[in-house]
Amino acid sequence: MNIWQRGSGFTFQKRIPSDLVGALGASPIRLVLPPCGKRKAERAAAVLNGVAEARFQRLRVGIDKMDGIRDKVLEELRGVLETRYLYTSFAEEQGSDRKSLASLIRDASQRCQLGTGRS
Repeated sequence: MNIWQRGSGFTFQKRIPSDLVGALGASPIRLVLPPCGKRKAERAAAVLNGVAEARFQRLRVGIDKMDGIRDKVLEELRGVLETRYLYTSFAEEQGSDRKSLASLIRDASQRCQLGTGRS
């Protein structure tokens, strides 16, 4: 899994693929997750992993430009994480169903495909 725990918090970590080290640097991408349990951290990591992999693929095929791309990737992942946690908190308060969460993930994936990061 792409998370590790330090104390009571979790951190998402994604290794940079070797073919993209020149553009993104060798240091892994790391994001501290908001306070949550292991299960939510694993779910968030799965979403973040998918978004990062999609971005990496866009770089490989030349859809995205390499200039300042590491910052753009981090900004996009933070946006997805922020949206996911804001939505999850709201859903728990409202008792929303999983279909709405699937809709959120689909929207995040579409933003990634469009290269906008945030809506």
